[in-house]
Amino acid sequence: NTITPFSVEAATSTKRLEGVGRAVKARSLGEFLTGLWKRMRIFGYAAALAFFALQCEEASAFSHATSPTVRKVGGATCLSMAVKTSKLGRALKKPTGALTVGFEATSGVSSLGATDLDALSLTLRKSKAAAIFADASCIESISSEQAKAKGNFPGPCPVVAMGVGSEEELLKAGEAGAQGVVLSVASLGHETAASLMGVAEKKGIDTVWEVASKEEAEKAVETGAKVVLASAAVSDPASIREAVPKEVVAVAAVEAMQESCGEVEQAKSLKSSGYSSVVLTQACVGDKEDEPYAKWAVDALLSKQSQEFKITGMTGHVNGHYGTGTFEKSQADIVWERKS
Repeated sequence: NTITPFSVEAATSTKRLEGVGRAVKARSLGEFLTGLWKRMRIFGYAAALAFFALQCEEASAFSHATSPTVRKVGGATCLSMAVKTSKLGRALKKPTGALTVGFEATSGVSSLGATDLDALSLTLRKSKAAAIFADASCIESISSEQAKAKGNFPGPCPVVAMGVGSEEELLKAGEAGAQGVVLSVASLGHETAASLMGVAEKKGIDTVWEVASKEEAEKAVETGAKVVLASAAVSDPASIREAVPKEVVAVAAVEAMQESCGEVEQAKSLKSSGYSSVVLTQACVGDKEDEPYAKWAVDALLSKQSQEFKITGMTGHVNGHYGTGTFEKSQADIVWERKS
């Protein structure tokens, strides 16, 4: 927590502290309206609307990230700004409580040509993926494509490096454009993971602690983890969620392309348990179904419908269907060629 003491005079009235917040809001509103008017005059209504959407998203993220409170410290009235989540955590956890969906991009994605890889990265962004959990071999390419969307709406997806096993690999991932790294407690051990977290913090890189048990989750939180990922091997993800406090973002790994679209019901169950996000493992492997699956998965996992989902603009093989278009299939009818 960052605690800022005020003068004796200010300390006698918490209303003055509240006035500071109102002044900041008023100034921000003035800047916002000025920016909106300028863009509307120069670029038209479409650009103004995009600017409005971007500012709303940033404001939501800021309000979710901080919690200003007035408290007594040593007899003085102070304003405390408690930082709840990291930048990556804010991408994975929506203020509304809605579930978010991330995608794993395996080493197979690096075999794609530059055009196809850019197309996949663009599809993930337009599908509103919360984050891309990428193998080291494709971090730079994906990060470069995502950076093109800076200042636009939707903006760039955070890229998170998977399989980091040393300080050297962590630093290389950061240089390649990764905003975060996954620290697997099972692979690294707690002490090494904690050491790498310290290195990451100095470099401004967010960390995701991947755990496989309630005990590992508890130790990760005690060490300062802001995002905890329950691995796909966990048999009881609810127990891990119970070990993670509300201010820490809880994410669960879910296998992609399950039989009868089992990931849909699994995601709903995880959300009911209190998870903020799921990461679909083995979702993007460098084949023709990567893009169709990404489009379908976000719609299906976030849909309020229980039995049928509309699949739009599909290409490739889905239950024997080739080509493009819009059609509806029940969960049981959808079969991915990769799994058949």
